[in-house]
Amino acid sequence: VVSDEARGYTFTVPDGWVYKEAEFPGANKNPSVPIIKTYVKPDNTAVNVAVVSYAIRPDYEKLGSMGTIEDVAKTVLGKTKFGKDGKVDSEMISQKEEKVGGMPAYIFDYRIQDKRLKTVFAVEKGQFSGTWLVTMTAQAPVSEFKGEVEDSINALIKSFALEKRD
Repeated sequence: VVSDEARGYTFTVPDGWVYKEAEFPGANKNPSVPIIKTYVKPDNTAVNVAVVSYAIRPDYEKLGSMGTIEDVAKTVLGKTKFGKDGKVDSEMISQKEEKVGGMPAYIFDYRIQDKRLKTVFAVEKGQFSGTWLVTMTAQAPVSEFKGEVEDSINALIKSFALEKRD
């Protein structure tokens, strides 16, 4: 089980997955103190999960402060032109709001080009102070998103929990 008490989240990594260092671009100069925790499937690093958390303004204490689920979905999919025809090569498969460990989160299942992704998007009050935006994104090539890989990613997303704090 991976736990970050200060940022208030936990999740369970599939057996055998390996921790890899990941540096947030500009982290050494960023006052929001971003942290990335990445775990990869040892025989295929294209199958992985990354959790990113960084400080946000205190007036964004609630998930809805970040926008509606539809607003956040547009951000998750992005506006970048990927396809040969200049269109965005992506699709939202599903989106829902549900509780993760007693706190609300937006959960997205989507595809961008040849990658299948699932993201949990949540806001958490810090243990000592501050508010954190926490996102967990698991991904795999579309061609491999079945069987054990799909089961592992679904278990990762289901295991993600925020600690309810007042």
